[in-house]
Amino acid sequence: MFDPKEILHSAFAIKKAYDSIWNSVMEKYSLTRAEIDVLAFLKCNPNHDTSRDIVEYKMTAKSHVSKAVENLMSRGYIIRIQDEDDKRVIHLKLTEESDSAVAEIKSIQADFAEKISDGITPEERAAFHSIAKKLCINAEKML
Repeated sequence: MFDPKEILHSAFAIKKAYDSIWNSVMEKYSLTRAEIDVLAFLKCNPNHDTSRDIVEYKMTAKSHVSKAVENLMSRGYIIRIQDEDDKRVIHLKLTEESDSAVAEIKSIQADFAEKISDGITPEERAAFHSIAKKLCINAEKML
């Protein structure tokens, strides 16, 4: 059995480290963390490209996503495209205007992934992913 305190402490430590890596890109592009999250999500999840998808997968507040989407649209970083089959569904697409910021975001994420996994073997990574997936499934069952 896992010690819940140990799991939570690890999760918070990783989140704190992840949160700390964004200052340079936030300043350089005048982006908020929510806007960075939306850009990164859209880049990494081309098949999940609605505000609802972002809220669901990122487990974030609808209001944060909505405000970030509006700000990114006003800057020309994303556009809305109405679904051809279901007019109620609005897809979000990155524009060329976002390319530089998105490339830097992806680079920072890759650097973080490399640093956070330093010294972890491929076997340990596989075991971690398996365990983390099961923990998430069990946590979702509790909700």
